[in-house]
Amino acid sequence: MARAEGFKSMVLDVPGAFHSPAIAAAEEPFLAALREVAWQDVTVPVISGLTAAPFHDIPLELSRAS
Repeated sequence: MARAEGFKSMVLDVPGAFHSPAIAAAEEPFLAALREVAWQDVTVPVISGLTAAPFHDIPLELSRAS
């Protein structure tokens, strides 16, 4: 669907269950690191692989394990 709309896309081979309770302890340190990044406004919505909804707070939503 993304390609049909003129976007570049690819299937990602994901080797682990990153949205899992097993990595919950990494959420806070990862969020802290993401908060230090200088983010720019997005021109194309970033869609969550966890909720299938657009991100509103990219660092927070990238850091969530579940």
